[in-house]
Amino acid sequence: MVGITRIATYVPRRRLDRTVLGQTWGTRVAPGRRSVAGLDEDPLTMAVDAVLACLDDADPAGFDALYFASTSSPYLEKQVASVVATAADLPRTTAVADFGGSVRAGVAALRVALDGVRAGSLRNVLVAAADARLA
Repeated sequence: MVGITRIATYVPRRRLDRTVLGQTWGTRVAPGRRSVAGLDEDPLTMAVDAVLACLDDADPAGFDALYFASTSSPYLEKQVASVVATAADLPRTTAVADFGGSVRAGVAALRVALDGVRAGSLRNVLVAAADARLA
């Protein structure tokens, strides 16, 4: 059966009161607080934390591919997925790819992973989607 077998998340710990946003933008906002990435948190570091949490006690060698999706990748040319794969101690034979340029990048990465498993060319794929919006 093809499906999601593991899931993990990473949410930045810092919080910003939404009333500050409303005062800044001069608009109404929903009550409460929202998470805000710190200076040392970017989509790469958030993806690494989520992937490590997802792997937990799993054998990294059991994954055939790692796909990274983001609209706010920290690099324009360097591949983020390879850095995440290295941090997660995945084998050098692990296929890696970055998806971006659209808010649908995460869905595209999931579709490619699903298609690879359905086709039989992949067994287990890690998909990491992370964004750090500036505004």
